[in-house]
Amino acid sequence: MSTLELAPGGTLAAVTRADTTKDNPSDKDINQGILVVFNLDPSVSNEDLRQISGACGEVKAIRETPHKRHHKFIEFYDVRAAEAALKSLNRSNIAGKRIKLEPSRRCVY
Repeated sequence: MSTLELAPGGTLAAVTRADTTKDNPSDKDINQGILVVFNLDPSVSNEDLRQISGACGEVKAIRETPHKRHHKFIEFYDVRAAEAALKSLNRSNIAGKRIKLEPSRRCVY
């Protein structure tokens, strides 16, 4: 990304910086450390999910969707924990079901 900045002496200079959002999943894919869990067995409690995902980092909140009992949101305090959970828990089996994790695409509040 190129921008114009005031250089010493009062002249304008073009400054090019690398766009880190292409290479950094924290900025691009992980929405504030929130993951969406799909295909979760309804018998899995929020506390169960907190313990399982807590192995990757401290969990801030677990939220349920009002009409989809098989979907939940996990919010981590640190986006790096969300990235670790995405890598280690995606497509794992919990309560006999193969779950799918994805970064949340929008704020769920």
